[in-house]
Amino acid sequence: MNFEPLKDYMGRLVSEYKVPGVDCIVYRNHKELFRYYAGKKDIEKDINIDGCELYLIFSMTKMLTCTAALQLMEKGKFNLDDNLSSYMPEFKHLKVEKTFDASSKG
Repeated sequence: MNFEPLKDYMGRLVSEYKVPGVDCIVYRNHKELFRYYAGKKDIEKDINIDGCELYLIFSMTKMLTCTAALQLMEKGKFNLDDNLSSYMPEFKHLKVEKTFDASSKG
């Protein structure tokens, strides 16, 4: 696999778009295929990323859920056009209001 375009893009994020730092690892079958990091881990102290950072990751559940869903879709477990109620029956008779009147909502 050629990761040069990804490496170039990530480098441009730091140099051209002023992203403070980037770090990307690609694994396949539990083996590291690619690693690239650039930029600062501490801008105020002017400390470069060295590849040993620990990251606090917040609000990543959407990304993880999307990745898992796409993997299941690739395996043919569901189709994006499927009705939600096929998997969650409680949504079968869901009604959506077309108008909203704040004064009538207690």
